[in-house]
Amino acid sequence: MFPSYRGRMRLSHVAACQGRLYYDEISWWFLGRSPAPARTGTQNITPEACLSHTPLVVHDAAARPVVLSLIVTPKMLPPVGGELKITGRAKRASTCRITATPRTVGLPQTVRCSSGRFTMTLALSKNATLNVERIRISVTAIGPTGRSSPKSVIVQEAANVGALGATLDVHDFNGNELAVTVTGIVDPAAGANEFEQPPVGSRFVAINETLAAVGLSQSRRDIVYR
Repeated sequence: MFPSYRGRMRLSHVAACQGRLYYDEISWWFLGRSPAPARTGTQNITPEACLSHTPLVVHDAAARPVVLSLIVTPKMLPPVGGELKITGRAKRASTCRITATPRTVGLPQTVRCSSGRFTMTLALSKNATLNVERIRISVTAIGPTGRSSPKSVIVQEAANVGALGATLDVHDFNGNELAVTVTGIVDPAAGANEFEQPPVGSRFVAINETLAAVGLSQSRRDIVYR
């Protein structure tokens, strides 16, 4: 590049070309005896390949895609499941990736959002458990300058609490899967005898149900119900 001498050097004027940052100028000054004619100087070191190119626009974090809004309706579904409508707005994005935690049928999915808006419909299956299901719906905007941080919304699916005619999938202590169907509700119900009575101000409620072993042979069913 140029002769090497004992001295100090400073890199300055950061520029960009072809996707990389570089210093397009260096300055130097000598501590001792310097070569003629100057003790100090500046030299341009712009790569030749970049001299005739249009300068690259360097994108900072503020120019990256961003999810402006995320709306999921309804926020609570019944235990039989149903449809969720997912809509929102994004900026500086060409596509938006929609995911769910825990993993849900129909997701992940990538939709176009170059117009600044995105929408999709998601069908959730029934909740066969006795617990409320919490599902996190997240959206990440993706564009030429990178991807955004995800924006999330929590939706819930009500627990299958055993309404009349409902069938619950449960397991016994041996791990056998059973289908329990509620066939009737007796309210109030009578105690088994005169000694088994509810406290004053309370009442007994009886639930009639049928049990069916799932995926077991008849011999195994006899063991389960014995």
